[in-house]
Amino acid sequence: PAARAAKQKETPRERVLTDPELKVLWILLEAMKAPTRKPGAPMTPMMARGLQLMIRTGQRAGEVFEMRWADVDEASGWWTIPGEKAKNGEAHRVPLTEAAVALLAEARADGSGPSGWVFAGPRGGTLKDKAKKVVSSLRHAGLLTGDYTRHDFRRTVATSMEGMGITTST
Repeated sequence: PAARAAKQKETPRERVLTDPELKVLWILLEAMKAPTRKPGAPMTPMMARGLQLMIRTGQRAGEVFEMRWADVDEASGWWTIPGEKAKNGEAHRVPLTEAAVALLAEARADGSGPSGWVFAGPRGGTLKDKAKKVVSSLRHAGLLTGDYTRHDFRRTVATSMEGMGITTST
C-alpha cells in the first residue's frame, strides 16, 4: 500500500541531554528502584537499572536489555557484547566502572538470574521490547519533560566524553 508514497527525507537527531535534564532523569530512575515506589509505576526497578546502565556505559538499549550474565565478568569489570547482538555485527568489550558493577549486583540481588538475562522482566524474559516506550511512558505520566529518546542517552555520553578529550564512535 505504501509503494507510491513519497519517501520522507531522514534528518539525523543531534539531541544531547543537558546536565539538569540528566539529573532529573537520574533522580527519577533512583526513585523507580526504591522499594517505596507506588504500585502501577510506569517502570519496574529492573527497567530503571537498565536505563542507568545505558547512561553509565553509553551502550545501545538493545545491547543493554539483551545482556546475559554469561557475557559479564564482574570480577574483572568487563562485559563482552557478542557479535550477533552488536549493531555492527562485531563482538566488542565494554569496561564496567564500579558504579556499573554495582547496578549489576542490584539486578542479581533482585532476582534476574534464572533466565540468564541481566535485566529480566517479571516473567523471566528480556525487557528489550518494553524498554522501547519507557521514556514516552514517563513523559505521558508527567514525570519527564523534554523531547529526548533513549538513544539520546548514548549521544549524551559520547558528547560528554568527547568534551573531556576522549575519542568515541557512536
